[in-house]
Amino acid sequence: MKYLTFLDYTTLETTGKNIEAKLSEKEKEIQLLRQRNSKY
Repeated sequence: MKYLTFLDYTTLETTGKNIEAKLSEKEKEIQLLRQRNSKY
């Protein structure tokens, strides 16, 4: 029932940073795949 309690900003910030890191990693992976694809 953690969603029914008060808003926890530290948890939200941590989750947001984690999501941003994953998105950044995926973006790098996409760039690498595009570069490999352009060679062919």
